[in-house]
Amino acid sequence: MNRIPLLTLLIVFLAGAVSIVFLLRKEKVANELPFSIRQQNDAARSTVPVTPIFSDTQNLYSNQTFHFSLVFPNTLAVHEYKEAGGALSITFEGNDLREFQIYVTPYQETQITPARFKLDEPSGVFDDPVDILIDGVRATMFFSKNPIMGDTREVWFIHGGFLYEVVTEKQNDAWLAGIMQTWKFI
Repeated sequence: MNRIPLLTLLIVFLAGAVSIVFLLRKEKVANELPFSIRQQNDAARSTVPVTPIFSDTQNLYSNQTFHFSLVFPNTLAVHEYKEAGGALSITFEGNDLREFQIYVTPYQETQITPARFKLDEPSGVFDDPVDILIDGVRATMFFSKNPIMGDTREVWFIHGGFLYEVVTEKQNDAWLAGIMQTWKFI
């Protein structure tokens, strides 16, 4: 009968303990911020051709001040609202109850801080986060809650000195994904 030397058991035990500590530390750091979005440089831009998933006749929205454009169904009316601090809210509203909103604000940080998240998302809800790319820029998509819209799907990202927050009702998740595929930084 072979006996495992005590030293081998000790090494295995220590390796397991270190792994557990590492995983707990990683979870603790991940929980300190609602999510971590880092600004990407232009070299990370995607060159994949985009095909929207909706079939309506399409319009192009372009904003030179905030350096982006996107394609949206012509069934939506667009409204812009200037906000405090040089920010802008853009709503895309349809008669069929499909709508989404983009909030853009100057933002010099490279990550979204917990204070900023709480300011813009008072519910504090940050469920099922997924990292995605918007025109080559890292973004985080998640579910949340809004006092007006109820359950929401949100996409937040930082690019070129601006924080972009896109929100729609949760049930419009796939529809918004098609629109977000057309997003271009200009």
